[in-house]
Amino acid sequence: MHCGGFWIVHDDIRCARQKQSLKEQLVGTWTLLSWEQKKGDGTNVKRYGTSPKGIAFFDEAGNTSSL
Repeated sequence: MHCGGFWIVHDDIRCARQKQSLKEQLVGTWTLLSWEQKKGDGTNVKRYGTSPKGIAFFDEAGNTSSL
């Protein structure tokens, strides 16, 4: 089973982020756009409906929080 979500970052420093580690790239505030789960039989499940809303926060120390 694969889970995936689409988040958008709230800044415009994308070029600088390409040279950073994944941990460094995640630092910031992200907004959830969609969340789908693909099952082994190929079916997709929209875990939070068709228009989910959520925010995730990641800091430099590796702490996370989500709403």
